[in-house]
Amino acid sequence: MKTQYFRFFLLLLFFRSSLVFSQLTVTQGAGLGMTPLQLVQTMLVGQGVTISNVTFNGSSSLITSNQIGSFQCVGGAYTQLGLSGGIIISSGTAVGAIGPNNTGGFTGNIPPGVGDPDLNITVLNPVPFFCDNQIIDVRDNQSYSTVSLGTQCWMAANLNFGTQILSTSMQRDNCIVEKYCLNDNNANCLSSGGLYQWDEMMQFEPVESSQGLCPPAWHVPSEAEWNILFSRYISNGFAGSPLKYTGYSGFNALLSGIRFDDSNWNFDAFATFIWSSTTQGPYKAWAHSMNSFNPSVSYHPSNRSNAFYIRCIKN
Repeated sequence: MKTQYFRFFLLLLFFRSSLVFSQLTVTQGAGLGMTPLQLVQTMLVGQGVTISNVTFNGSSSLITSNQIGSFQCVGGAYTQLGLSGGIIISSGTAVGAIGPNNTGGFTGNIPPGVGDPDLNITVLNPVPFFCDNQIIDVRDNQSYSTVSLGTQCWMAANLNFGTQILSTSMQRDNCIVEKYCLNDNNANCLSSGGLYQWDEMMQFEPVESSQGLCPPAWHVPSEAEWNILFSRYISNGFAGSPLKYTGYSGFNALLSGIRFDDSNWNFDAFATFIWSSTTQGPYKAWAHSMNSFNPSVSYHPSNRSNAFYIRCIKN
């Protein structure tokens, strides 16, 4: 007679409770075709961070144990896991995680004598970052200029991260970071950055000053942080001239146009809009615009379905 056991899973990232379960695919054991080092580098760390001495159950060889696997979110929202991918370590088999995530529970057989697995990682000290130097986004290896403005460190270019979709589609909570490119031309994302609806930018978590789509150790600026920037130039009434690409601050705001929620493109070569992480009521959030004629920076309580640019600020 077989004994029934509950399998317990350790995820190397955190759960978020939800009433809806996301769909997962799990790859485990030899199906990964990776060593522990390769698995951690691919699923958790990304490019630009050096790790070493990664072992699973004391071995650095190609993974064969089904106690460890990777998971990916398929379709659906960021729900039960709140994540698009990661690593699972299980006292049983990693593939059993599909059960708790999709159905709310899982029961199954595990071989007798199987113990708790161990994953050991050594992370070397990163190279120190100094503002006014380039940063490398470890998620896709893109580089961005930065600029020190008073006590703040800003990106000196608009964020360009994610997968381009056509402007006729809405950006969705679907495990994929989506962006628009001006006039649906990818070359414009490379030169001017991506355009994002507010909820996509915030990763559908409306928390002021959170990371959102910004690289690790950076975040989407709040209204308070924007106002600190404007005060460096007396007020927003005078901040536009130095902050534009024609100005002297190094902020280099490009007047690259925007996408309204009816999918129309507007203001190319005339104005730009940049998001804040601060909301204004349940359906709007603050944004700031600059144009080619005025010396000021304007405040806009904008519909969150509009697509504007992102400037990240250092934590």
